Amino acid sequence: MKNKDTLDLGFLLIYLLSTLIFNKAKVNDTNNGFGKKIG
Repeated sequence: MKNKDTLDLGFLLIYLLSTLIFNKAKVNDTNNGFGKKIG
């Protein structure tokens, strides 16, 4: 049972990290788009 809990925790951590990285990349793309439009 303890192993399963650890596995779920690790999966959650990886999911949160990848979501954070994806959102950051999306924001950077949006900023670049705005910069090109303004420039």
